[in-house]
Amino acid sequence: MTINSEAFWRRVDDLLFIKKISFKQLCIDNKLGYSTLINQKNVYHRVPKLDQALLISQQLGVSLEYLLTGKENDSFPISILDIVQRLSSASLEEQNAVRRFLSIPEKRGNSEKQESTVI
Repeated sequence: MTINSEAFWRRVDDLLFIKKISFKQLCIDNKLGYSTLINQKNVYHRVPKLDQALLISQQLGVSLEYLLTGKENDSFPISILDIVQRLSSASLEEQNAVRRFLSIPEKRGNSEKQESTVI
């Protein structure tokens, strides 16, 4: 199997944009050489070494398989839809616990409208 480095870096860039993390911050957070990775990305068009790619995938919250192929392993036990369904039936206290975990401001009050809204 051939790994498409352009697609790898495009997925990294997309995830960095979504998570509002700069490429430089990604390197700092993982103690990766910024100039080395930027050269691998823009000059040599290479996928980083395995240990570096694994750190990147962990920082971005995706599998290494996803960064390399664009596909997730189908054997993952829970889907996004399952998570949304579970959150919709969660109490306000449970939703706020998830919000704290995700660094999202908590909801206040106990109105019916607020409880029916997921995160």
